Amino acid sequence: WELAKLPLYTITADGSRLEVPDRFAHVRSRDNRVLGVVGNVYRSVTNEDAFRWADELVGGFGAHYKTAGSLYGGKVVWVLLDVPFEIKVGDQKLRTSIYLTNSHDGSSPVEAAFTTTNIVCANTLALARHSGVDRVRIKHCTNAEQKLAEAQKTMHLVEGARERTAQLAEELFAKRITRETVGDVLDAVFPLPDTKGVEYDDLERGLKRSLSIAEDKRNAVMAIYAGAAGDALGQRQSDGTAWGLYNAFSAAYQHQPLLGKSEDDRVRKADAIFDRIMSAQSPADKALDLLVAV
Repeated sequence: WELAKLPLYTITADGSRLEVPDRFAHVRSRDNRVLGVVGNVYRSVTNEDAFRWADELVGGFGAHYKTAGSLYGGKVVWVLLDVPFEIKVGDQKLRTSIYLTNSHDGSSPVEAAFTTTNIVCANTLALARHSGVDRVRIKHCTNAEQKLAEAQKTMHLVEGARERTAQLAEELFAKRITRETVGDVLDAVFPLPDTKGVEYDDLERGLKRSLSIAEDKRNAVMAIYAGAAGDALGQRQSDGTAWGLYNAFSAAYQHQPLLGKSEDDRVRKADAIFDRIMSAQSPADKALDLLVAV
């Protein structure tokens, strides 16, 4: 995508056009889509520039590109690289990955973040974040040696995060939890609204909707943690463990139906899901905080 910083104007009440000082529209040239408003020191970084450093990882460390996409109409672009490390938890295998994100709306710099995914289900894990900040900002450099240094820095991040993740995953797998603990975590992550003993049919419409949404989310988690859905996702061996409950929250969030009246609504819902996962604000992240403390 070719990008351009174009002057930004506003229209006064009498119809006069005024240029906004030190502010620019960041525009995708092929369709003149405004991706964001940026300042005068902002430097455009194309997707090619942002991902070029990742080629060093692909060629030098055995990593390979897995998938890529864009969010919010092209404002944020991401790529996922698989790296050649595996973590074993019981009979399950986790593969390690690097997400690279690049924004064109001025919301963030080019960033790389560590993650792991369950090989039987795309459950993004935030385990490493509990013992270290596993995220680096990649500066766009024209010098090849500097680019390689950034790539190596990211790879060392993944190696260290893998060790922390393996240790914490093993601890969660060995931690048995009771149904009371399961209920406490559900209450904390998806609290039921206070109906004050009122029968369901007598509740106000808004309260009925809130109750239904919370119950649906809780049921989706339990269907994976202790139900038939868990069998399909390979969860059976971790039933009754903190690891199993954590993965149930993660799988339920990522496998939720993309409801919406239009395709645009469903796309926005998918964008929001991905964004919460990458920013460590998903229900699974909240559940993990609680399960680590149990």
